[in-house]
Amino acid sequence: MVDTLLVADMAYLSLKMRDKNIVVVSSDTDMWPGVLLATSAGCQIIHIHTNEGWRTQRHLQVMLEAGRSGRFYEQVSA
Repeated sequence: MVDTLLVADMAYLSLKMRDKNIVVVSSDTDMWPGVLLATSAGCQIIHIHTNEGWRTQRHLQVMLEAGRSGRFYEQVSA
């Protein structure tokens, strides 16, 4: 349920509040629909993975590139 709340927060911040920057701290991929929505709205996402050395799965990154919103996504691992 937490992932659903993250998606809802990203939608609210990017679409309603028109925020331009969101930081997401998670190594889960269930919140990925929120990342896609926010980046397509022109919001910069910084995704901090909670597990050292983790990276976003390649097939998810391809979705960003296909929608031409990959430039709005950055990831780091803690």
